Amino acid sequence: MSECRQSYGIRPQYHLRQSPQGLLAWDVRRLIRLTSKLPVVDWPLDQIKELDEPYWYQDETNPPTCQSIADHMRLVQASDLRYPIILCSEG
Repeated sequence: MSECRQSYGIRPQYHLRQSPQGLLAWDVRRLIRLTSKLPVVDWPLDQIKELDEPYWYQDETNPPTCQSIADHMRLVQASDLRYPIILCSEG
């Protein structure tokens, strides 16, 4: 079992973002490890840009369906709120 899985008990997952350089990807477990000593701050939801973007369904071959949204909501319900949301420098 990997160090991240043992330490953080979360499933492998990746954060993806399109950029002028192409698709960027981050290992979420690695981000948790790297940010674990940073201070936790309150951040207004209206300052998180991705909440107003079609973030999950940017790929035309992966259209939003009720099932895909329900599957995601199951993951949300299983979230461990001991882990803060990690934001990039752009919010």
